[in-house]
Amino acid sequence: MPTLECPECGATLRLEEEEAVLYAHVHCDECGTVLEIVNENPLSVALLDDEYDDDLEDDEDIYDEDDDL
Repeated sequence: MPTLECPECGATLRLEEEEAVLYAHVHCDECGTVLEIVNENPLSVALLDDEYDDDLEDDEDIYDEDDDL
C-alpha cells in the first residue's frame, strides 16, 4: 500500500494501488487539502490551486437540466 506525506500538514496518507495514478486527486483527511499525484515513481504530490474547487462549482452552473439540448 503506497504512502506519502501531506505537504500541508505532514499527515501520512495511505493510498490503495488503484488510487496512486498520475494526476489523480487525493484528499488529506487531516487538513482537507486536495492534492494531485504528479509522479508515480517515486510517488509524489503537489497542492492543487485554491481556485480548483471554485472552478468545479462554476462548471456545475453551466448545464441546467431544464435546458433543451
